[in-house]
Amino acid sequence: MDVDIPFAEATTDHTNGKRRRTSTHNEESRFPEKLQALSDVPRWQSVSERAFNGIVSIRFYVPTSFDGDSPLCSEATGFIVDAKRGIILTNRHVVGPGPFVGEAIMHDHEEISVRAVYRDPIHDFGFLQFDPSQVKYMKLEEIRL
Repeated sequence: MDVDIPFAEATTDHTNGKRRRTSTHNEESRFPEKLQALSDVPRWQSVSERAFNGIVSIRFYVPTSFDGDSPLCSEATGFIVDAKRGIILTNRHVVGPGPFVGEAIMHDHEEISVRAVYRDPIHDFGFLQFDPSQVKYMKLEEIRL
């Protein structure tokens, strides 16, 4: 079966007599956006490496029913918005209206206790706080709002 491939021409392989397709244009001229994306890799890599240290997993427990919410054990994500004060931004339902027990798991798997400090009554966000001095093995990065 012969298939049309844009920018290609058929040639014959003389070793086995089969036809194959070869490109008449090089990759650089056909896909310049690929070259641009590849040239941006070092820049994006450094940005993502810094961001990883600002993103946390949150494991939390709501030990008792409160204000219509049932007891719960769950996981979520958040990101550090103030590294000096140890403030993590997360979703509203994570913070909850009642008793809260939680820990943040850092990128290097360090586990740090967190406490609820604010739950917005209207918008879907809340803040948790941890003690930055308890983070021993990695440099904290904050993700600026």
